[in-house]
Amino acid sequence: MPKTLLNVFEDFCDDLPSTVRSDLSFMMVMLSDEESVVDELEQPIDERARALFGARTFVGRMGNLINAVSIFDVYFALDTNERFALHSSKRESSGLQRDATLSHLHHSYADRRQAILAAKQVWLELRRAILSPEAIAAALVHVSSIPRTNPPASATRSSAVQ
Repeated sequence: MPKTLLNVFEDFCDDLPSTVRSDLSFMMVMLSDEESVVDELEQPIDERARALFGARTFVGRMGNLINAVSIFDVYFALDTNERFALHSSKRESSGLQRDATLSHLHHSYADRRQAILAAKQVWLELRRAILSPEAIAAALVHVSSIPRTNPPASATRSSAVQ
């Protein structure tokens, strides 16, 4: 059975290191509901992120995929050095103190930074090949070319007016 775009995306998410998956789940939930307050969330973030894909129709699920893909694109476009403040300004510290601070920060976030960079490489390959804008558009075009059993409401109205 061929994998759908949604299956590929889901597999990618399942294979992410937990820190990266948590970051992305948090971003998806927060960007989907501006009223959310982190301390007040009843469900764990991962469950809420998966619930965002609960659309009942194929077009709804594809819309959710497009939203999630755009969030992932932004997440992986962020500079990991800036994310973890690994670019210390010269005004904050100087000389040996600055070098020691940067070394400590690099060590503290090395595993997380590497996990993000590794996931980013896989993501970029998926976006070039399987989850490209062209592939998503083709999936949507395929669905819109399926004949409908009932004419759209607008067609019925326009024929009744004539």
